[in-house]
Amino acid sequence: MPLNISASRQGMLARLAEPLNSDLQTVAAGIFDVLIAKTVGAIRAITVERGKDPREFSLLAFGGAGPMIAPMIAREVGAVEVIVPNVPAAFSAWGMLMSDLVLEVAQTDVLTSSQQDWPRVEANFATLESQARGVARRTGCCRGRPDDGSPRGVPICGTGARHCGSTDTGNDRRVGGSGVQ
Repeated sequence: MPLNISASRQGMLARLAEPLNSDLQTVAAGIFDVLIAKTVGAIRAITVERGKDPREFSLLAFGGAGPMIAPMIAREVGAVEVIVPNVPAAFSAWGMLMSDLVLEVAQTDVLTSSQQDWPRVEANFATLESQARGVARRTGCCRGRPDDGSPRGVPICGTGARHCGSTDTGNDRRVGGSGVQ
């Protein structure tokens, strides 16, 4: 896809630089800083927040821009080694092709624990499962696979809580059963 440099500059000027009383280069650097910060945050979520030290791992740079930003990300997380495959964009595509196919559907429905409206929760699950089956049928992604149901999960948060948990019923099909209380 060709980039319209003139339109990109104009858009950045009109939507970012001018409202922030800044110049184009400073805004572009800020966008880049946000990209690095968000990526570092994602890496910390799968390392530090799970008890892993990112300094003990190598950073794999893949995708079109991966090798360009990997050194900056490595510096931020303390990784001492960056690995760049010969064809990083193809490596990214290969990873996608080799990964498991996952179809997730979700719906928000706020209930208090005193409500325990299990028929409502069951109806929500039935709707989501129907949506997922429809997507699978339309895309043909699951031909020949048994339809044995999928795991169900329910996030649980307290009123005004800053921390939430979740429960996973696995393949237990009973709402209000062993997994969801």
